[in-house]
Amino acid sequence: MELNELKQLLGIAESDTSQDAILSLYLEAALEAAKGYADKADFTKVLPGPIKLGILRYVELSQLRKATAGIQSESMSGMSQTFRDGNADDNYFAEAYDFWKPYHTKDSRLVFRTSKRRNLRSDTVPGITGHCIRIKD
Repeated sequence: MELNELKQLLGIAESDTSQDAILSLYLEAALEAAKGYADKADFTKVLPGPIKLGILRYVELSQLRKATAGIQSESMSGMSQTFRDGNADDNYFAEAYDFWKPYHTKDSRLVFRTSKRRNLRSDTVPGITGHCIRIKD
């Protein structure tokens, strides 16, 4: 996906170059996110519609996030604000990832996680406290 296609999808005239710098950065970030998640898609060929729509949504959400600058919620009469913490559990871009999901290989790796209960023992590693979990998307 190129900048001119993104501008067309956003409804920005190709001759309007006032936002090109920031849109290029948003597009680069969205492409990197898509490449990292949609590992079944071939990014050297013409991208399928859902990949493009996910990139578009990622850019739109990035613009919205910039406008709110980390604010999750506000209330006027009580004058309270809640801010996003920016941690890994932040699902702000989930709508974009939903478009990419059909192009994502499900990860079925087993991961060893230590247990909070001390009486559990691993059958495969003597003396190690913990259990195995399967990661799901």
